[in-house]
Amino acid sequence: MTTYSLKDIGINENAYTKEYAIKLIMQLKKKQIPILGGDVYILENTKISRTIDNWYCNRIEQEAPLNYVERSYQIALKYIESYPIQSTKIVLFSLVYEKRN
Repeated sequence: MTTYSLKDIGINENAYTKEYAIKLIMQLKKKQIPILGGDVYILENTKISRTIDNWYCNRIEQEAPLNYVERSYQIALKYIESYPIQSTKIVLFSLVYEKRN
């Protein structure tokens, strides 16, 4: 499974495996949607729990929108790729991104 609902812990969002989160980041970049940040969760024995780990990327004053998209993409990718994976637990990531209609 690549997508996990966070409803059991009171969050109306999904979390994703590392590989799937990276695919989503690539899709958001192609659509030029900035990634505002994300949170990290642990799946252990079918139970998802929060960690205190997260990242964020705020737009810098005067920053061009495309530069912000690129920078937010780089920060999210670097954070997820370098996050330490534990052999006994599955690490999940949620993504917070700019919602567009």
